[in-house]
Amino acid sequence: MELADEREPAGRRARSQARKAGLRDLAHELERWLEAPSFTASAGLSLAAAVPDLLLPTVSGLLLEPAWAVAEPPGEDAPKAAALHRLRRRIKRVRYEVECLAPVLVPAVAGWLEELHALQDALGAWHDAGVLLPRLVRLAPPGPLHAAVSAEAVAALAPWPAWRARYVQPVARGRLRALLSVSPSHPGAPHGAG
Repeated sequence: MELADEREPAGRRARSQARKAGLRDLAHELERWLEAPSFTASAGLSLAAAVPDLLLPTVSGLLLEPAWAVAEPPGEDAPKAAALHRLRRRIKRVRYEVECLAPVLVPAVAGWLEELHALQDALGAWHDAGVLLPRLVRLAPPGPLHAAVSAEAVAALAPWPAWRARYVQPVARGRLRALLSVSPSHPGAPHGAG
């Protein structure tokens, strides 16, 4: 019953937002653009030329993320915990962008996407446990459930030192950047690529 009580106001808010003039104006502008699309000069670039430039800013942001400086997963340290949560959100964005363009990238990018997914899942499980634990403490004294959630958080980030080491090493960072090149077998790849 509680979930149903929350859904109704959320549904009302969503319908209200959909009726706002801003959304209607956006839809109208998109319809006009579809009737007579206009492009910038960069639209003439080949896919092979554009893909690395599209992905490099996002990947650079990931590599420069301050959370890589966190040597060990923090316990109750709020600033370090917040840094790891920001890293998770950044990884998610990078992963989605790379997944969209993966069909034209070198095949090795698939392994990196799997690693990003594992990192995102581990950081998510760790963060979820960090949110849940204080609530459990308020509900009941620490017990078996509390211990299980704590153990899950620790286990989720057990591989963190190895992941972190890879992302701070210059050679590994260079390999990641190399994954952003277009596959030589892709029709848009420059001649002599590979």
